[in-house]
Amino acid sequence: MDLEDAQSSSHEEIFLFAGGNSLAGGSFFLTAEQLITEGAALNSVLFFCGGLAIAGCILIWVGYRQIKRRRARLMRYVPKDKP
Repeated sequence: MDLEDAQSSSHEEIFLFAGGNSLAGGSFFLTAEQLITEGAALNSVLFFCGGLAIAGCILIWVGYRQIKRRRARLMRYVPKDKP
């Protein structure tokens, strides 16, 4: 794999974004469903969903930071002007 392919390929970051979106989105909709059906009573499911939402946001943030760091390192070696 050459450097230009490594710059555009980001499998690990995609998995982090996908996992984070699944956790955050799933917990959001489960919270909404619980609030609609059960009312505004605080129960263990809502606290669990809050933890999942925080974990999902952390995964999204880590994936974003990782892709920015990797691209910044690769930009030192990949010329901006292609012949």
